[in-house]
Amino acid sequence: MRKFLVGILVVVLSVGLLAPTAVAKKKKITDSWTAQALPYPPEVDSCQNGIEGVHVVNHELKTPGKGVLDVTMTGYVADWDLWVFDPNGNALGSSIGFVDVPTERVVVPIRGMDHVIVLACNFLGGPTAELESVYIYS
Repeated sequence: MRKFLVGILVVVLSVGLLAPTAVAKKKKITDSWTAQALPYPPEVDSCQNGIEGVHVVNHELKTPGKGVLDVTMTGYVADWDLWVFDPNGNALGSSIGFVDVPTERVVVPIRGMDHVIVLACNFLGGPTAELESVYIYS
């Protein structure tokens, strides 16, 4: 019986010591910035083809590991849009609400990239918007 109890105690202690190391703790990177851009010029056909500072503001975010990116844009007047692109220029997600939408938000999974580009697009609005990103990864 004593050997049995000692055996159980060893197993319980071993599991207790291994459990914290077996689960990787999630890490978080937060960032915030103000986008300043003039409204959509008639000669530009979309947000993706926008002119930096005139129509769009690009912001690079580091993504050091597989995770989830959550970007929110607020504080703008009228119509702004929000996009997230991979390093090759492929759209990962967008939020293209209409004039009465008070918040644009994009949540995308990130796999195998060291950075992404967040694009704030002044489609037909005031000159500024506030952006915040949260990147959770392991």
